[in-house]
Amino acid sequence: MIRQAIPQLPSLDLARSRDFYERKLDFVLHRQYEDLIILKRDDIEIHLWHCTDPAIPQNSSLYFRVSGDIEELYEHCERKGIVRLHLEDRPWGVKEFYVGDPDGNVLKFGQPSFGVQ
Repeated sequence: MIRQAIPQLPSLDLARSRDFYERKLDFVLHRQYEDLIILKRDDIEIHLWHCTDPAIPQNSSLYFRVSGDIEELYEHCERKGIVRLHLEDRPWGVKEFYVGDPDGNVLKFGQPSFGVQ
């Protein structure tokens, strides 16, 4: 039985990535190793692993399904200056916005639009 998926994102600089996720997105450090950082926020855990090829994070992304008020999260990210694609209703029935981390990973935040499951 599969219970949980834990996304793993590449990082060119783990200290810089940790600072970004903690200060900009309110994640909290759970564990840190030489080439891996584990961060948590709410019920989400993400792993950041050290890589040396800048093309890898520039072609990586992570999708967060948001519950509650996505507008509040969007405004938080706007104030932090990290929004890459602004909040809007997409044709596929989801209200979304995108954030970019310092290495180029795209973090996508989405919430089903009203009445869409």
